[in-house]
Amino acid sequence: MNKPIILFDGFCNLCDSMINFILKEDKKDLFRFSAIQSDFTKKIISDKKLDSEYLKTIILIYNDKIYFRSDAVLKILILLGGYFKLFAYIFIIIPTPIRDLVY
Repeated sequence: MNKPIILFDGFCNLCDSMINFILKEDKKDLFRFSAIQSDFTKKIISDKKLDSEYLKTIILIYNDKIYFRSDAVLKILILLGGYFKLFAYIFIIIPTPIRDLVY
């Protein structure tokens, strides 16, 4: 599968809101989604040997790279394009540990 995959906590209201936002703005049908609780995601987590600490955040898998937390959000915004891309580039200059605190 060549499309970016977003893994998210299916029980998290904030995550659900973010996924609904992405679905609304993803005019090119770019992303695929899977709840962390699904068998599909459990297999990915096992195959990629992801630490369980990352299971409470949004995860983006794109071009064989894995992005977590604010890095995942910014990469998603960049892939959405348009003014989202500009917004992401403004925040990408902030160091990841600081961005993750806000995330």
